[in-house]
Amino acid sequence: MNKRIKQLRYYFLNKVCGTKRDVPIFIFGYHKCGTKLLGKVFLQLSLKYGWKFVSIAGSVDEIPNADVVFFLHSQVDYSKLPKEYIGIHMVRDPRDIIISGYLYHKRTVEEWCVNKNFQTENPIVYPQVPNSQMYRSEQWKIDYLNSLEGQSYQEKINALNEEDAILYEMNHYGKWTIEDMLKWDFEKANALELKFEDVMENYDENMMTIFKHCKFSDAQIAVAKTIADKEDINKMSKKDIEKHKHISSVKTKKWQRFFNENHIAYFDKHFSEVIKKYNY
Repeated sequence: MNKRIKQLRYYFLNKVCGTKRDVPIFIFGYHKCGTKLLGKVFLQLSLKYGWKFVSIAGSVDEIPNADVVFFLHSQVDYSKLPKEYIGIHMVRDPRDIIISGYLYHKRTVEEWCVNKNFQTENPIVYPQVPNSQMYRSEQWKIDYLNSLEGQSYQEKINALNEEDAILYEMNHYGKWTIEDMLKWDFEKANALELKFEDVMENYDENMMTIFKHCKFSDAQIAVAKTIADKEDINKMSKKDIEKHKHISSVKTKKWQRFFNENHIAYFDKHFSEVIKKYNY
């Protein structure tokens, strides 16, 4: 599918469809935590049933009036959530988030990651900084751009040896994601809690749990299952997986192959709180 057709599909979902669900579905995710997977499944379901689908990168001032809202970075003002909604929250081992992010940022063409606009006179906006960091102060953004020393984020990582590059990712995008994970409030969000690793290990069972949690009818579950089956990387050939640029490996617990003693010591010193919070 070419870029123009994709744009038209998103335009239709966001501008034309009226809200058709009695209770909206809110998906809360993080970078490299199965966002592509859940996004694809629920986008296709929205297209099938004429639901309005909105995907939000970073923080938002107002909650959109839509059937399915995907908060890509779970940056949510809980006081603005409606009284009734169906929530889904998926996390991942933060050590794997760091490694998956590191591998992804080495090759992605996302605008913020290859950005080389370092001006600081005017307000700093995406893609000078990632959407997930747009909530930061202007001074934080200036300091971030200056810290790149004339290189894009991607150039910075690729110029370092692997040990230092992983530490860099750990102290930048990995750290930013961990900060968002630590801000998550289980009680205020009221969502089905999922771990990416569990979903990958028992894909069919967990997908069924998600669909039942969304209170889909039997007919909707059958459709959702068909859509989800096509996104199961465990059932994909190596050739099919290579077509998905966001997938670096079908394996979980990649961090065990990349972290050395220095990485482990540094992570344990600075990020042990998130391990305890999510039971990893």
